[in-house]
Amino acid sequence: MKARTKLLATLSSISLLGCTTLISLPTSAFAATNSVVVPSDLLPMPANATQLGQVNGQKKMFVSIVLKPQAGLTQAVHQMLNTPIQDRTKLTPEEFAAKFGNQQMSTVTAYLQAFGLQVQEQPGGLSLTVSGNASQMEKAFGVTFETIKANVPGYGAKTFYRAQSQPKLPSAIASQIEVLAGMTNEPTVHPLLTRATGSNVGSSATQYPDEGGTPLDYLPNDIQSAYNVNQVYQDGYLGQGETIGIMTLSTFNPNDTETFWQNTNLPAMPTLHVTDVDWATSTGNTIGSDESTLDSSESGAMAPGATIDEYVGYTPSNAGMLQTFQAIVSQDTADVISSSWGAPEDDMTTDYMNALNDVFKQAVLQGQTILQASGDTGAYSDPNSSSPVALFPATSPYVTAAGGTTLLLADDSRVSETAWSYLPVAGSDTGGSGGGYSTFFAEPSWQLNAGIPDPTRMRGVPDVALNANPETGYQIYYQGAWQNGWGGTSFAAPEWAGFTALMDQAIGKRMGNMNQMIYSLAQTTAYPSSFYDITQGTNGAYNAGPGWSAVTGWGTPNVAGLITAIQGPLPMFENMSAAQTSLPKGQSTTVTVTVTDTRGQGISGQQVVLTSDSTNATISNGGYATTNANGQATFTVSDPTAESVDFTAADNTAGNVNPQDVVITWQ
Repeated sequence: MKARTKLLATLSSISLLGCTTLISLPTSAFAATNSVVVPSDLLPMPANATQLGQVNGQKKMFVSIVLKPQAGLTQAVHQMLNTPIQDRTKLTPEEFAAKFGNQQMSTVTAYLQAFGLQVQEQPGGLSLTVSGNASQMEKAFGVTFETIKANVPGYGAKTFYRAQSQPKLPSAIASQIEVLAGMTNEPTVHPLLTRATGSNVGSSATQYPDEGGTPLDYLPNDIQSAYNVNQVYQDGYLGQGETIGIMTLSTFNPNDTETFWQNTNLPAMPTLHVTDVDWATSTGNTIGSDESTLDSSESGAMAPGATIDEYVGYTPSNAGMLQTFQAIVSQDTADVISSSWGAPEDDMTTDYMNALNDVFKQAVLQGQTILQASGDTGAYSDPNSSSPVALFPATSPYVTAAGGTTLLLADDSRVSETAWSYLPVAGSDTGGSGGGYSTFFAEPSWQLNAGIPDPTRMRGVPDVALNANPETGYQIYYQGAWQNGWGGTSFAAPEWAGFTALMDQAIGKRMGNMNQMIYSLAQTTAYPSSFYDITQGTNGAYNAGPGWSAVTGWGTPNVAGLITAIQGPLPMFENMSAAQTSLPKGQSTTVTVTVTDTRGQGISGQQVVLTSDSTNATISNGGYATTNANGQATFTVSDPTAESVDFTAADNTAGNVNPQDVVITWQ
């Protein structure tokens, strides 16, 4: 069953995503304030561009704005990530707005409305979507828009608009803005799917439905068998009551998705809703309609009891991607979010990446999980660079990045699984699992604590993987026909989103960002029963190997085993506290370490080791203790000298799961 909703820049539709109070504020109120450059998404002009003159003043445009949050947002996010999943308390968008939303949003809104622009304030207090014509935009942002024609990688010859200069606003307004995206509608983000080549590729190579596990022709039943999903269905978890939000930037035919579901022997029939995130155009982008089709098809096939909400942005630009994520996060109806669009980090401005990251932080605090495809060209996401470049948003620490494998089945049984390898040789497909290291985001604590190979100490991707090689690819129903040989990490992200919906249902709540959980679990004895470790293959710059790699992350899921692990009891979180953090030298105090599972329940019998960075400090029992029935281990510490000492605790029984520290000062 499907339904379609349209989010339009009209006063009658503003209530769909939030309410805006129209305020008449003369721009002369800011006349005495100097205009300053506003951070934007505007990159240098393409080298092959032809300038065709100024844009017609009546042309419809939109921009997406992220406002600066209140202090403490990042700290609150990290605190939530270090909290057991069952103890996490999610915020509503209204609660998020009160705690972290920009308090000057109404002032910014009123300033823009004074130019005749329509402004939608998104719930959460961080995001604005602004619509108007080119003339209004030029006056509001102090720019001139011109029409450009250029060859755009992945899109061919395209005509688009862009501002001739960076936008400017009065300093009082500009000081509230983290990024203003939409100074161009140049296609900058790409769908992350690919298709095999060869004589067997085309319409389905065998009589449909093929359940023999033939490469090029994998269907949901094959994937469900390969990753032990059927046991989860037998336990009654089909994703009932869960909602998966799809972030996509191309129109598609929902009938193709429903035909796919109706003919693939699913144990239930998903529900499909389509929301058109349409502020600027009446007809949307069609390049990537295959992407939009498979995203809903595959996520629903893995969680057949779930509702699939597909949010269709109409422009594959930075602003389009930001706007569509803003809509999904601010509506907060999606428990899990899947995205299979992205661009090389070096094709994004740092201001833009920071701003979208703040939208992702809102999702974390609302308990939403984001799955993001890691890319299909190995370590080389930028075709113009000979050096490895990782793909954004996969590099954001607040998403779970999904890479790709090569899965061989025989009669639905696993034969082998290796990395989807990057092999740029003549006559061969040159795709491969996207992976590598960010040049912008630092290595998060959960990767540092897990000790992953990270020579740069920057965020490594991917986190997990799934079958993506088109040579061991999928059938989809697209444009009214069955087609085979499709692949790409575009399949990994929505299928992982489906698995995550099953996990949410199994534990009875939103897991939220699950990176801390995944990296902690990988250090325990449950790892071999929760993941298939991918140890062979390369993405051109990095090699797969035991444990985590910058090719396939921690590997592919044994979904039933993973659900068993996250239901507990496994030690995955540690908390550490001191009775006193400042006391006279020579006196003693106690340090308590609490080891809990994902449910927040204490784990007894865990050996905890406590160490310090001081040769003077003393720790009871030689620094070893065993957790009691409440999961607590207590140490007595002292220091005869005046100094600050950093104490670090780790769970020796389960491995170095999530080391914590506390600083005590003796005076």
